[in-house]
Amino acid sequence: MNTYESIKVTFFYDHNPITINNDNIKTENSIEITCNVTVNNKENWDRIKIKTYSKKIIKLYKKNNLDIEFCTHYVNGDVSSVIKLIDCRIENIPDYYPRKTQYYTFNIIPNEVIINNKAHNTPDTEITFYNSDHQLLSPDIQYNPSLDGNITLTKSEPVIVKLNNDEDIKLDIELKPEHNEKFEINTKQTLKIKSNNPALTIDDVRNNYIDKIDAFNDILSFINSNKVVCRYWKLKSNNGVYTVFRCRIKNPIKDNKKEHLMMPLQAKKNIENMFHTYLSSHYRQNIRLAINVLNASTQYLESRYLLLFQSFESIILTHKEKNNTTFILCESEFKSLKQTIERVITKDVIKDSTTRGKIKNKLRELNRISLKDATQEFLKEHLIHTHDLWPLFNESDKLGLSEIRNIIIHGVIIPSNNLINIAVACEHLTIYLTRLILCLLGCDHRETIYSEEHLNFNSKVNDFAFWEHHRKSLTEALKTH
Repeated sequence: MNTYESIKVTFFYDHNPITINNDNIKTENSIEITCNVTVNNKENWDRIKIKTYSKKIIKLYKKNNLDIEFCTHYVNGDVSSVIKLIDCRIENIPDYYPRKTQYYTFNIIPNEVIINNKAHNTPDTEITFYNSDHQLLSPDIQYNPSLDGNITLTKSEPVIVKLNNDEDIKLDIELKPEHNEKFEINTKQTLKIKSNNPALTIDDVRNNYIDKIDAFNDILSFINSNKVVCRYWKLKSNNGVYTVFRCRIKNPIKDNKKEHLMMPLQAKKNIENMFHTYLSSHYRQNIRLAINVLNASTQYLESRYLLLFQSFESIILTHKEKNNTTFILCESEFKSLKQTIERVITKDVIKDSTTRGKIKNKLRELNRISLKDATQEFLKEHLIHTHDLWPLFNESDKLGLSEIRNIIIHGVIIPSNNLINIAVACEHLTIYLTRLILCLLGCDHRETIYSEEHLNFNSKVNDFAFWEHHRKSLTEALKTH
């Protein structure tokens, strides 16, 4: 927690565009108030408490989308930094002012915070992105105590990934000693990029780097089996030293029980190709959805199953759209066929007109490629290994994973003694989805924990006798649905 006391804060509100001489001009109202500003978390700036004696804050009542600005100063009075809070929401602002009240407090929830520090000598332009905690591909730290009581820290060489022809991403780590009741080393995982542009601005970073860094963190999330996000970043250039906080991006919950997708050697070998394949992939949004679902923590079993299947199905849907195979016949051909079928559905065949209408309303679905056909086409095109897994679709009157999805989504109550069968099916769906993403990212699943050998050795979840027993049991329990 950090408090700036008795500083002048400017609130900008009512950003209204007006037209003068055919030019759009942005106008805004503002007030300046002397306040105490308390930042709850200097690593995120997601909530700021304002305390003031000024009654001018009545002008801020029911205002949102504010921009706020204040400065900090050195002892000699010179400005040390300019702090801007962008697109803010006000929380708990008072709407009346009793005479006994000596001061007023309310909270500010910003979307973004920009701190412009007084420019330093910056021989190199560098952007540092501060990530949430992750282990795989982060440099190792070795602690070496000496006889005189000192401790020397050595850091392994960071992994370097090519961003483009001129720039690299360095997966680094920052160390900061902290002295509380005991001596500790605080570590921060970072992604660093050195730029040849000495006049790089924060808008340049937003427009040219942020999307790529978020994409890179998607791949880091995938191979770490835990969500990785950039919460803030720092730019050093001739234009100044800026720190930008992405206040609405929260630190994800880390699940230490999860096993990394691959070993460090395989991750180091594959990450650059996976990253660039992902950047240009037609399935990028589908892959991002799938990675988020795979890394989500604490979900109900049925909910997780549906989310996994939704992620899988969204990839198949994109494949159909990409290959123009959503429909069997073109619209003109199917229109003629539909009219022919409708002429057959007469009152001589079905007497009730309501029933006839319901059937006719379903006819358009006849022209859609089935999920089964589309999936088989996709799997054939991408050569994804599935022979050791619970089948996706009904075989020999035994439930496939898609039929289980249909049963769950239609609200069928699964008997509690069959939840273990759903759990096994859910694990197989997880393997399907992971192998599918690996294939789309150009990575061999045999180098991961989802290879046939690794699964068979560690859990037997892909052993035919094991999952076939659960499939038979679930089929028997749900055969009436």
